Amino acid sequence: LEQVPNSIEEARGAYEQALMLKQNDPELISGYAKTLATIANLHLQNNDFTQAKLEIEKLSQLTPNDYSVWWQLGRLDYLEGNFELSDVHFKVSLDLLPNDANLRYQLAVFYFDVGDFERAKLVIDETLKLDPNHQEAQTLLSQILPPEDTEN
Repeated sequence: LEQVPNSIEEARGAYEQALMLKQNDPELISGYAKTLATIANLHLQNNDFTQAKLEIEKLSQLTPNDYSVWWQLGRLDYLEGNFELSDVHFKVSLDLLPNDANLRYQLAVFYFDVGDFERAKLVIDETLKLDPNHQEAQTLLSQILPPEDTEN
């Protein structure tokens, strides 16, 4: 059974110990990544976004092809109010998983939240091309488009 660290100090100790082992072993890299993710999550639970972001940035270097790491960086940038960098990280994530309608929809939500309705609509259109029945995307689109004139 794998033991999950209960504190930041325990997790950091496990990480440092793992670093002393062979660093190019894919199994160990996976272990490093899990440990960094645990450390980041512990920081998030403590509302320490700065430290969480530092750990996730390390994770992005260790697993650069993991879309979820880039998405998490984007979310943290968003929480910090750095929408420009958030957009960059979200797009890297989407580049790694380009045909995922749900991820594309989440990018549309980001644009909607920051008031960029034109870009939100473009991304919703892309989402609906991937999944014409994506209910959340259809709902968001209805919030962006002006209501149709019902008077004749």
